[in-house]
Amino acid sequence: MAADDQEQERRPADLSVEDVSVDRDAVVKVKVVAPGDLPDGAPAEAFTVTEDGQQRDVKVKRIPTDDLQIVLALDTSGSVAAKPLRVVKSAALSFVNSLPPHVPVAVVEFNSQASVVTNMTHRREPVRRAIKALDARGRTSLLDGVLESIAAFDKKADKRRVIVLMADGEDNQSVSSFAKARAALRKHDVVLHAVRLATDYSDVKPLRALAQTGNGKVIAMDDADRVHDAYRQTGAKLINLYELTYRSQADGNATLKVRFEHRGVMAQGTRQVDVPSAPPAAGGLMSLLGSGFWTRRWALHSIAALWVLAVVIFVASARRLSPR
Repeated sequence: MAADDQEQERRPADLSVEDVSVDRDAVVKVKVVAPGDLPDGAPAEAFTVTEDGQQRDVKVKRIPTDDLQIVLALDTSGSVAAKPLRVVKSAALSFVNSLPPHVPVAVVEFNSQASVVTNMTHRREPVRRAIKALDARGRTSLLDGVLESIAAFDKKADKRRVIVLMADGEDNQSVSSFAKARAALRKHDVVLHAVRLATDYSDVKPLRALAQTGNGKVIAMDDADRVHDAYRQTGAKLINLYELTYRSQADGNATLKVRFEHRGVMAQGTRQVDVPSAPPAAGGLMSLLGSGFWTRRWALHSIAALWVLAVVIFVASARRLSPR
């Protein structure tokens, strides 16, 4: 094998760094999506964090999925008929099969109308049957589909609400307005991830606006055969999300690099991070002297002396004025 081929083989894939936050104490929290199929999770030693080339001690926590509920919202309008819908159904089935069994799922379809096909359930077989039975017809009521998906969540359950929506992006039938759909996403704290399927009627702008409102992502696929990849990426964001925590040693801007290596899978992500300057350390006696310690002590003694003098004057005056 040529040297260039070996170098290409060793080069890690891109690691998705979802979020980086830094608090006032320079504690950095990084959320990353671990790649690959990880039903049992990845060990802490699979993650390495460096800051300006210096390795940091990291605490690794997998974001739990037991507080998660998902609605699969699928465009079944005439614009996705034939091969596009067949590919989407296959990808949706794989997505459902990849979810942990404790994560409940509901299915919503939207064409000329939007409707709940399967209510929120932990049982996988009804969900699979519903997906397999979907058929393409009619126009596209995308916004109605979003509102129907929000209604499908179990509002009594204190769980994260996530919509995974597939559409070509066009809406030519909804009764509901764009403003109403976005307001409902905010009100019910719903995350919306969208997979845009390329058709002759594709329009990514509505999906981007909805995903932005729902704090989610849009994965645009120009090739129907890659829809499986889009669902796989979306699933990883939900079940392979990790939080890495460490205390920064930087002062100002630093280059943060996260590396993942587990079971032959390598990935790496880089972010720039701004770290607040460390507060000055508390000093000892010399700092007290420098900050006016003796001046404050002299002032306190002076105030006490004035109080004593005032009392003496008051007593002396009272004696002179008292009758003999």
